[in-house]
Amino acid sequence: MKNTLPAILSLVVSIGLLSGCKQKKEPGATVDSAVSAGQPTSGSMPSEPPFAGGRKTSFGEVTSQLDAGGSLFLYLSTDQWLNGLSKKVTDLRGFVMSMARPQPDEAEMLNRGMDLAASIIKRSGLEQLTGVGMSAAPVAEGLFRNKLILHHANGAGDGFLWTLFGKAPHPLTGENLLPSTTALAFYGDLDVAELLGILERELSQSGIPQVAEAVRAFPQMFEKQTQIRWADLVASLGGEAGVILTLDDSRKVTIPLGGGAADLQIPTPGLILALKVKNDLLYDHISSKLKENPETKITEEAGLKTCAMAIPNPIDLPLQLTVASSGDYFFLASSPELVRTVQQVRKGKVPGAKSSVEFQNLSKYLPSEGNQFSYISKSFGETFALVQQQAIRQSGMKPQDLAMIQKLFGLGMPFYSLAVGAHTANGWQTTSIANQDSAGAVLVLPAVGVTAFAAGLLLPAVAKAKSRAQSISSVSNLKQLGLAARIYAGDHGDKLPPAATWCDAIHENVMSDKPYKAPNDSTPGRCSYAYNAKLSGMPESKVSPETVMFFEADAGWNTSGGIELLVARPRQNGVYVIGLADGSVQQISADRVRKLRWDP
Repeated sequence: MKNTLPAILSLVVSIGLLSGCKQKKEPGATVDSAVSAGQPTSGSMPSEPPFAGGRKTSFGEVTSQLDAGGSLFLYLSTDQWLNGLSKKVTDLRGFVMSMARPQPDEAEMLNRGMDLAASIIKRSGLEQLTGVGMSAAPVAEGLFRNKLILHHANGAGDGFLWTLFGKAPHPLTGENLLPSTTALAFYGDLDVAELLGILERELSQSGIPQVAEAVRAFPQMFEKQTQIRWADLVASLGGEAGVILTLDDSRKVTIPLGGGAADLQIPTPGLILALKVKNDLLYDHISSKLKENPETKITEEAGLKTCAMAIPNPIDLPLQLTVASSGDYFFLASSPELVRTVQQVRKGKVPGAKSSVEFQNLSKYLPSEGNQFSYISKSFGETFALVQQQAIRQSGMKPQDLAMIQKLFGLGMPFYSLAVGAHTANGWQTTSIANQDSAGAVLVLPAVGVTAFAAGLLLPAVAKAKSRAQSISSVSNLKQLGLAARIYAGDHGDKLPPAATWCDAIHENVMSDKPYKAPNDSTPGRCSYAYNAKLSGMPESKVSPETVMFFEADAGWNTSGGIELLVARPRQNGVYVIGLADGSVQQISADRVRKLRWDP
């Protein structure tokens, strides 16, 4: 407690001081010129202690990189919390042992586990984190800049937390890979060799026999499964990786939603993984496997080799498993056309996303160099919002409840942003420009998080309960229709209702219109079911009990016919509700419905 209480008070005092610092601004200005130009603000508060016995913090170094004049300006000193954290972890072992009272073998395992945790913390560089800063401020009409600073002192930052994802900022050449149809992209430095080395070193020296043995055996197991030498694979990687999702609005793909809902049409997606490599090891190995399929197509163009194999899929997506090699890049993509487009953008033959107005409007408020970037385009935000809205409508909520959920969580509001992360001389700085003040949400995150978690648990349960209720209601409807048809036969010399007027013929026995309409049929017609026309006027006693009598069809009155009238997709949970001639009702999967008896 002696360290925790001062830290909490330090946070409260810091926020209070920052809230009380008012900057003089020109009328109508939203941020000062230094902020809008992306430069650190001047006149930041000194980091020297304000009284004898105080301590120097990283306050000045961190806050000088933040933007004032917005909804969030926060500094948190972390040096007291994290200094000597690895030792504190090992110091806990006595307390844990006294509380858990483990058996001797368990105590040995626990000791080694705590030693492993302490070693990883020590090597990570987490103890060098001296302060955290956050800010959010407008930089232009409808655009906000959000910053996150993880600070370490000059000369520090040698743990893998600081070096694994980049050691120093550099030009973001990965932006030159983005096609004009880019919807979502993540790209940056990744030292895989260092990561694997850390894992191998720490786990093999953990003193836990099972873990150490698994680490030693992994390279041999990998080589046996893939026929690639583990050391060769690690050595072939070039230290950069990224994923790009494209959405081609000129072509649409239809996503069937089922449950009676209208199909969803979205721009045709494409996906590509880009790896910086030092040789063609990955391409040669994977392409040799794909070539075993006679349908695989191989092409070699100027500076580009591709190998593609078509993959059938249920939504007619033009999908081809594609591997490609181009100089120092290896690509794994959903089509060879996407790889060619990336190659043309990379060589400057066609404009990419980087040259679009949207991208440039965002990037001009960001650093030109860094170690990673992420991009969420407006087209992705619009498509994602469309899917969100459709999913919520599928839950069967009332319009007023739907409107409340959308307002609470911002659903249906397209979000787009561009972010750059950089490891500077004083730690990590991540800056994003977005059309929403995302950092401001940090202040209400606990309340929203609890609400979102509750909604995440409740909405599926509500939807499932509603779906179950609709299924029961449909079964009940067909039972009533089946019973009414048999009553009709009893009153008309054993003859079942005529197909042309069956709804009218049995109406007096049904007594209302409600059983004619399925609860999950949103079409305007009065009846959601059709009558098997082959039973028209047939003697009930001569009809097999297993013959289909009523089935789901497009809304209409007195509709009759055969299986050709069956709705294309089940209205309920992937099963058709079918009424048989003996009055029973079954829920039949789509692959079994055609095996039912349709002849008397």
